[in-house]
Amino acid sequence: MDIKEIAKILVELSQKEIDELTSTILIEYGISADISLQPLGIVPTFEIPSNENDGFDVIMWDIGEKRISVMKTVKEFLNVGLRDAKDIIDSAPCSIKEFASLEEAKTLKYELEKVGAKIEIK
Repeated sequence: MDIKEIAKILVELSQKEIDELTSTILIEYGISADISLQPLGIVPTFEIPSNENDGFDVIMWDIGEKRISVMKTVKEFLNVGLRDAKDIIDSAPCSIKEFASLEEAKTLKYELEKVGAKIEIK
């Protein structure tokens, strides 16, 4: 399969399929959807703080179109009430979890991106 065939397949993906692909690439390979253009081509990047003991911050940049699903996911993963979950998503962009372990941060990011939110781990 050459690059043009891969590009054709990617262009035809639905938004749900793109979200699943993005999450799979992050979980399986540790590569985020954020890319930086380098002189030799496009290089996927995933920045991880050098000291994992400090923990990771999970930042929600946008809640996307599935507001209720994002609210339910925030409520479940942060163990907060519905009102608190609503307040959290209403304040996006914001930090929704601070000093999380890498595994916890990746899981939260995956679950929120699955329902349409735009998430970053710092």
